[in-house]
This record gives sequence, C-alpha cells and structure tokens, in this order.
Amino acid sequence: MKISSLAIIVFVIILVSGAFFWKEGYKHCRVNAYGGDWFFEIARTPDEHARGLMHRKTLCDRCGMLFIFDQEKPQTFWMKDTYIPLDIYFYSAQGKLVDVARNMRPYNETKDPMLFRSKPSQFVVEVAADSIFPGNSIDILQCK
Repeated sequence: MKISSLAIIVFVIILVSGAFFWKEGYKHCRVNAYGGDWFFEIARTPDEHARGLMHRKTLCDRCGMLFIFDQEKPQTFWMKDTYIPLDIYFYSAQGKLVDVARNMRPYNETKDPMLFRSKPSQFVVEVAADSIFPGNSIDILQCK
C-alpha cells in the first residue's frame, strides 16, 4: 500500500513539473526511456527551430526540446540567448544517435555564442547539460 501511494505521488510530481515546463505555442510529448518519463517540447517549424530554448532560465529534470526537421542533413546549433548549459543529441531519420554536443555553454559565459554543426541528422534533442539522458536508447520516433 505504501509503495503504490509513493508511486502515485512521484507520478504526480513528475507530471506537474512537466506542466510547468511547457511554453505556450509548443506541442509536447512524453517518452519513456530506461523506465522513466522524459518530457519534450516539440519544435517543428523554422521559427520554433530558431527560438528553441532561448531565454529560458530553468529546465525541469527530465525535460528538454525535440527538434524535428523535414529532412536529414547536417544541423547547426548555437547558444545565442541561451542561459542553460545544454547537451545536444543528433539522430538520423531512423532515430539512430549519430552525434552529440556536450556541455554547450550559455552565451554569457563565452565571448561568442558556441556553435556546433552535426553529422547528417533529422531529429535533435536538447537537455540540460550533465542530465542522465539515455541518448542512444530513446524512441524519439514516437513523438513524430
């Protein structure tokens, strides 16, 4: 009985923390990875791609942004107006991990915004740097 009550409380906390993360205008999805849920805002349009996680001061645990592009090609990400250090995972059209940019520093910690150009990819996930994110074993295709 105590375990099920604790599980319900933990689920509600995760659900509520995810709810506070969502920004207006983005669609979102929840993905189960390694037995835990990750919450992603989805950036599909060029405007959403350009805005990304700019101007965010916080990012909840197990939250991030999933960028979906029309085609597989090298993607360029930079940290302009980004306050949170990020790890960025790049995936092929089949959802296979092809590249990673770790610990991309916020723009105010460097003279110029950090820039990273990936190998050809169609999906990109941004999470807080040093998150315990199961990079290559997440089914991002369920968010399409």
